Amino acid sequence: MQKITTPGLNSDFKNRGHDFTTFVDATERAKARNINVCAHVILGLPNETKQDMMETAKALADLNIDGVKIHLLCVLQNTKLSKLYFQGKIPIMEEDEYVETVCDFLEYLPPSTTIHRVAGNGLKPNMLAPGWLSKKFIVMNKIDNLLEQRNSYQGIKYK
Repeated sequence: MQKITTPGLNSDFKNRGHDFTTFVDATERAKARNINVCAHVILGLPNETKQDMMETAKALADLNIDGVKIHLLCVLQNTKLSKLYFQGKIPIMEEDEYVETVCDFLEYLPPSTTIHRVAGNGLKPNMLAPGWLSKKFIVMNKIDNLLEQRNSYQGIKYK
């Protein structure tokens, strides 16, 4: 398989304990054993550009990921992220920006990739931002409507 890289923050910020290279290695080993892989993607990470997010979609497509859960960066109380948020150092995507980004992201994923999530409810008691995240079904409908307006669908830009 070709070497796949994607830009983004270091793993220390995300507290995941692994980097993208490790994810690629684990994915390739799982796929070699016929194990389905579902990736979780957080859109709107600090310092992440729209192009970075699309490169992530393309990398997942190249890895032939079986499923994807798309999440939005959200700020929870009493976290390192909440401190940065209150200092004004963490921008959070607006609802329409998120909807557009998810539609763009889906266009790069193969039609065979199962989309397990495009919007979440958040952990309401601990959630600081964004407030609109609790409108899961409205967000899902907006994604459907925008794809329809664009005359687009999952995989339209997949190569």
